[in-house]
Amino acid sequence: MSKPRNNLIQQNYLIYFFTLFAILVGISRIIFATEINGLNYRVYQPDGFCYSVLAGKHSGLSIETISKSLESTYPEHIQSLNSKSCENLNGRFLYPFISAVFFKLFGLIGMLIIPLASFIFFICLAIVSFKKLRVHLLVQITILSLVISSLTISRWFISNLTEPLLYSLGSYLFFRLIFFSNTQWRNQYLYLVPLITTMSLTKRSLHIFVIIGTLLLLTLLWKNTSTLFRFEKTRNSALHISLLFYAYPIILDKLIFSIFNPQNSLAVSRVIDGWSIFEILQMAVVYIYTSIGQVFSMDWPLAILICLWLLSSIVALQNMDLLTSLGFLGPVFILVLSSLHLTVGLNLRFELCFLFPLVLMTANTLNKIFFDNI
Repeated sequence: MSKPRNNLIQQNYLIYFFTLFAILVGISRIIFATEINGLNYRVYQPDGFCYSVLAGKHSGLSIETISKSLESTYPEHIQSLNSKSCENLNGRFLYPFISAVFFKLFGLIGMLIIPLASFIFFICLAIVSFKKLRVHLLVQITILSLVISSLTISRWFISNLTEPLLYSLGSYLFFRLIFFSNTQWRNQYLYLVPLITTMSLTKRSLHIFVIIGTLLLLTLLWKNTSTLFRFEKTRNSALHISLLFYAYPIILDKLIFSIFNPQNSLAVSRVIDGWSIFEILQMAVVYIYTSIGQVFSMDWPLAILICLWLLSSIVALQNMDLLTSLGFLGPVFILVLSSLHLTVGLNLRFELCFLFPLVLMTANTLNKIFFDNI
């Protein structure tokens, strides 16, 4: 049997195995998840109440029927539930809308189908990406095992929240950028515009697009100074990047804001709310210290993954490319921006939107370190 044939079989078995692994993690979370050190690790999060209510409304159920489905899990919210409840989250339309049919058929547990599917999609997309990067099988197994075993990652990926869908859509956006960066911009628009739109309708995502656009421009400038691009091509790409990741998301954000009720403000806007620079820096440091501390005290698989990421970053930064920019600077930027949210104890909930490029960069660099010379 030829080597390519063997590699294909190995890759298929890898997808089957880790898909089963992800499903078992999801099932175990549904059955056994509870509080850990005061943090809510249950699959039904407090924020998930409103998404479940909206799913029920989208499916055409009455408030009375929705109440019966939620009363055992959210008894403290039921008394105030009425036809106007949760309308402030109407802008986060996509997750409740596509979960409506599952909520109608299976009740509250139906709200976990999209999150579990998103988790499996993330794992399969990572495996496909590893194959494109020609990552050694041992590195793939190591990284994927750490990802699926992480309490923090599974906490936010398998919950009745908008984040799982946002993570999976964002991962596919990164996939397009990393592996199809040489595609003509006309074709890129066919994929990126719908992705940006759906992410914006999942949760307010303007800050994510601004970070991505900034990283793309920085990478473009870096390559231009290395004479890899002609000025005309650089200027043309910069224009498209500005349109896709600055202009269009800003217009979309304002449009959603005007059609639906106002959503939560972005983290940066909280900085202007009467805080002194010293207070902001102090709270930001506390946020970062607490977030990392929670991981290293309660989530060793993710702690190991972060250590491997830092190790690989030292090597990857010697040759700044698009994957390194998104995989190293992206997580750093989102951590700093999230710290301006000034809410301690969020357990990397916002930062996981950059998990996909972090995982890819780590695997790709470790592969170069340990297996390129074999």
